[in-house]
Amino acid sequence: MSDNSNEDAKRAFQTALELQQSGRLAEAERAWEALRAQFPDHGGINVNLASVLWRQGRLDAAAEVAERAVVANPDMAEAHTILGAAAEAQGRTVEAMKALKRAVELKPEIVTAWVGLALLCTGAGEFAEALEACACAEALEPGRVDVGNARAELYLAQGDLDAALKGFDRVLAQLPSTEEAHNGRGNVLCGLARGAEARAAYDAAIAINPEFPDPYFNRGLLALCEGRWSEGWPDYERRWQTRQMGPFQRGFAQQQWDGADRPDQTLLLHAEQCMGDTMQFIRYAPLAAERVGRVVLESQAPLA
Repeated sequence: MSDNSNEDAKRAFQTALELQQSGRLAEAERAWEALRAQFPDHGGINVNLASVLWRQGRLDAAAEVAERAVVANPDMAEAHTILGAAAEAQGRTVEAMKALKRAVELKPEIVTAWVGLALLCTGAGEFAEALEACACAEALEPGRVDVGNARAELYLAQGDLDAALKGFDRVLAQLPSTEEAHNGRGNVLCGLARGAEARAAYDAAIAINPEFPDPYFNRGLLALCEGRWSEGWPDYERRWQTRQMGPFQRGFAQQQWDGADRPDQTLLLHAEQCMGDTMQFIRYAPLAAERVGRVVLESQAPLA
């Protein structure tokens, strides 16, 4: 390669980086893609492209590019970080945990990897590991909003509602537009039986980011607990978009029943969650049977 070609590539790299840093993500994506066409296994190009795709919410594409970067550069911690973040957002917890642990093993100074690890460990009930991850992140960058939020989530998971509420309040005092903190605060307030305040917290999270499914789902659960059925069920339908429920959604070729009379059709009723839920909702099977030709029931084996 000539010196001129090298200089052209360096200028193109700098341009793509500037576009990315200025938030012009679509332009940055095109710039990184053009560079990747010339240097398909270049670690920095692939990692930056994966980051841009991630920031645009294109998780599958981000994971694919990050995976390619890992294959070409197994010791690139940044690629493992993005791979872990994408897997976590898609509910692939085991893969996410593995990728983020590898990231901090390779490069302990990546704060975002520690934060992601803290949240994953919290969700898995591995509280000691979550606490350690929070401490590592705080030592690297004291006062980071996402670290404060992760620690508040840890307090909530451990049942320390007072500490969790104070933690989320600190995050929101620092950055009021943190939708995750509003959602977490709503969960704490639900635990404290302060329903009206919890609903306001979920509404605040939705106002900040209408595409964030968790506060809809949590608001729906709150409404159902309070007996406000018509208000609660539509929000509850957003559960399949959340990280905790999304991975368990089953795909059927047939369309979902809308409750209308279908005297010539067969309806499959299947268990969706735990046995307690199945036992609660089986009471509605006779009502469904009145509207369709035939009902097929699928349940957990111990209930059969």
